[in-house]
Amino acid sequence: MLLSIVIPAYNEAKILPHTIANLRSAIAASEWASISWEIILCDNNSTDNTPEIANQLGIQLVHEQERQISKARNAGAKQASGKWLLFIDADTYPTPALMNDIWDTIQENKFLGIGTTIKVAGGSKWNQLRMERLNPLVRWLNWCGGAFILCEKEAFEKIGGFSTDLYALEEIEFVIRLRRYARKLDKKFTVLHQNPAITSGRKGESTLRSFLQVVSSTTLSIFWLLLFLLLPKALRIKGNPRFLGFWYKRRN
Repeated sequence: MLLSIVIPAYNEAKILPHTIANLRSAIAASEWASISWEIILCDNNSTDNTPEIANQLGIQLVHEQERQISKARNAGAKQASGKWLLFIDADTYPTPALMNDIWDTIQENKFLGIGTTIKVAGGSKWNQLRMERLNPLVRWLNWCGGAFILCEKEAFEKIGGFSTDLYALEEIEFVIRLRRYARKLDKKFTVLHQNPAITSGRKGESTLRSFLQVVSSTTLSIFWLLLFLLLPKALRIKGNPRFLGFWYKRRN
């Protein structure tokens, strides 16, 4: 099997059918249409009927009891059979053009990982600007957000997957290690931008409370990431999801 698509999900029953339908349509209309692939959803201890929806949609289901996106992604990857792992969020999907870009890129045999910029669909204008403003930065830094990341499974396993010591911005730390490993093999990580992934703008309402939650969660996650990257392993401070409400608040 060439491609395994891993989707971490916590209380995503409402949006999951929309995501899966768009994902399947994008693959069917791209170069991947005749290639073997699978979808694996890791239910991250949902309190709604996310597992039942996954079963109805005919996708593989695994479970991770502890609420942490790194553990959910790692659990999904453990069950994957594909040579390539595509991690996408439950509210994110590619266009056929993006899937074709990915196909063309991996055929070059120069890359161990691929990220992409994003285009926000729905939600407030403020939230759209907040999210899309990072696109030039991720291209310049050659990093990417966790909504859409592709990597070779062998490379994923070699570097130990996503760090379970981080509760946010774990994708940045993952890409840093992946790029370092790729250089040893004379390969690269790249961020595609001509056809961005589509992601939901449902988070971050235009309210003062939401704005403060975004600012506080982002500031703390950056602080914890810097400590994680700069301090010796014995002195690292784990993040705490209780203070990262923007990502870990209860979603009904």
